[in-house]
Amino acid sequence: MATPARLSISKAAKLAGKSRQTLYEDRDNGKLSVHRDSRNKPYIDVAELERVYGKLDTKTVSGKVSKRQMETPQKDTKDSALQAEIDALREQLSRADGTLTRERQQFTQQIDDLRTDRDEWREQAKAATRILEDHREKESRGFWSRLFGR
Repeated sequence: MATPARLSISKAAKLAGKSRQTLYEDRDNGKLSVHRDSRNKPYIDVAELERVYGKLDTKTVSGKVSKRQMETPQKDTKDSALQAEIDALREQLSRADGTLTRERQQFTQQIDDLRTDRDEWREQAKAATRILEDHREKESRGFWSRLFGR
């Protein structure tokens, strides 16, 4: 079977023995030229693949391209480093959450203590006010007796 002059990104990745992500990164870095056809679908010329990646294995072009991208050691290393960082951040978040819970409980206890103190001071103030109030009975005098002083 003859190798087509234009390849989809997936077929080009398979032919070059690279992942699609690698081809996209090389495109973004200007190392690899990717064109678009009349339907705006990206394609790569076989000559361009050979220029960037060297001799190609044309036996792999006719086979079906798996939907799953091929894994590369570089990608696996990046993934494991990122996973380790994610795990460390989750642990840090868990500790911070525990600290916040503990502080929230302490503040709630402080607020309850302050409310209790406030209520006790309020009762003491009411008691002191009752002591200081004039508790003598007032005379009930009529209008004329108050007017003439009797």
